[in-house]
Amino acid sequence: MTDAPPKKRAWFQLHLITCVVLMVVAGALVWVNLRARPVDFHHNGQTHWFERGWPWKMFEARRGWQPSLEWKEPENVAIKGPVPPTTEDPGILEGEWWVKPLLMNLVVAVTLLACAVVGWEFLVRMPLSTRREPAP
Repeated sequence: MTDAPPKKRAWFQLHLITCVVLMVVAGALVWVNLRARPVDFHHNGQTHWFERGWPWKMFEARRGWQPSLEWKEPENVAIKGPVPPTTEDPGILEGEWWVKPLLMNLVVAVTLLACAVVGWEFLVRMPLSTRREPAP
């Protein structure tokens, strides 16, 4: 029997751990882009502004907010006690999307994902003999 050298991995074939890292990085980028960051609260608590997007703001909206400031006793329960204030949220009253920052955020996200893939694959494919040993 002949000992054939191991087949070299194709350039487009990724390791499973690289795909897991890619999924985590993509999830973090989606979270940071879609979470609502409060920008401006009015003094009386009637409305506030929030924005979405990283590193550029791609969406801004005004949301109505009417907090109820009185404590209410729960009804039809065996143990009665104070309940936190309730909020009636009518949802987004007005909002605006910006296409250019959205596209720039998309380019940044794809670039970061590509850097993560190239960097992680470089580390994974590096032969064990060339890896540095940690200093004692």
